Amino acid sequence: RRDAARQADGSPGRHAVIYHLHNPNEATMGRFARNREWRARPFWMLNTFRYLPGDAATQAARSYGRQMRSILAGVGAHVVMQAPVARTAIGDRDWGAAALVAYPDPEAFHTMATSTALADTSRDRIASFADQYLIPVSPGFIPGYAPDAPVHPRADIRTWYRASLETTPNAFIGDHHTQMSAGRAAALLDDPRFDHTQPVWMLNLLKYTGGDSAQHDAYVAAGGQSFLGRQFGLRVAYSARATFPTLIGDIDWDSVAMVAYPSVHHFLTMGAHPDYIRIHRGRIEGLERTSIVAMQPRVVKL
Repeated sequence: RRDAARQADGSPGRHAVIYHLHNPNEATMGRFARNREWRARPFWMLNTFRYLPGDAATQAARSYGRQMRSILAGVGAHVVMQAPVARTAIGDRDWGAAALVAYPDPEAFHTMATSTALADTSRDRIASFADQYLIPVSPGFIPGYAPDAPVHPRADIRTWYRASLETTPNAFIGDHHTQMSAGRAAALLDDPRFDHTQPVWMLNLLKYTGGDSAQHDAYVAAGGQSFLGRQFGLRVAYSARATFPTLIGDIDWDSVAMVAYPSVHHFLTMGAHPDYIRIHRGRIEGLERTSIVAMQPRVVKL
């Protein structure tokens, strides 16, 4: 959890730059600061968080969050999506919260990451963070997306329980890395932090097989964003046009997307539909690695 002392180009030197962040990938930080395609352009930063257990860590996380609001404002940045309630449905990292932060440009992020103000939060950051992803992505929700717009699913939506999860075929449940166990699905349904009468966002982190999106694109065209998905109230809230290698974390994801459903029951009902089970093979074959994080955002600024 040490802050990293490096030059802006990622190499050590006499005039080292200190990034006051949780285990930053120093060389990638330097590449992001220099990258011509991202330089001087607005971008969003995806944050996923796993916090240390205990009351002290919870208090430290709250203190860190309060300080960050002021620090972000100081560089012209602001939160566009905040999900203090999150839970990994599929994947090997148990994320507990997520956020999207809009920055005016990478220079503003660099100023923030190396600032004295952020250094002053180090005690709270170290006391609260267990793990994090920090991923620059292109800005902007899907045109026309409105969180409060009415949704009218055409399919019959069933209510899911532990017994039905274990006995009903479902494309999202199994032992493949693109699936979750019935126990993990039941834990999501039983999580008291979630209101399962309310919408849920599924944050998708995608790493394509062989770095080629063709197979996954075919799966999406077959149902993910078409009539099949809309039968269950699926709406794509965000799909990254560009994704930079992660500044914090050990996986460079190829793409990031956020898909909204009226509830987790709509998501599971879609997974059990025979037509979705049929096309799911394209998702299995098209993804080398993936993570789906269920979230109920409290802040969404379009």
